[in-house]
Amino acid sequence: WLVVGPPMPARWRTIDLAAHPVRVLQGEVEVALGRGANVLGDPRTALAWIANEVARHGPGLKAGDLVTTGTCVAPVTVSEGNRMRADYRELGSLEMTLASA
Repeated sequence: WLVVGPPMPARWRTIDLAAHPVRVLQGEVEVALGRGANVLGDPRTALAWIANEVARHGPGLKAGDLVTTGTCVAPVTVSEGNRMRADYRELGSLEMTLASA
């Protein structure tokens, strides 16, 4: 699944996204640690690849399209009731508690 939040502030452009750390916590326990380089070396490289590939097979990306470049951390096993937090440091964080549908 994908969690979508508000647009990022423009300062993301000044951050070295390849070196940028990402932590995932289950409750208070860190269960995954990664960095932007885990996405084709840099998430912007992945975005360029996606944009070129979509353009090659159709009309291409348009303003407002939602694109995900992949994950910076290895997927973790989760269960109903787990409280999860993804911490992107100065870029923000998200937290959720998993519930059954």
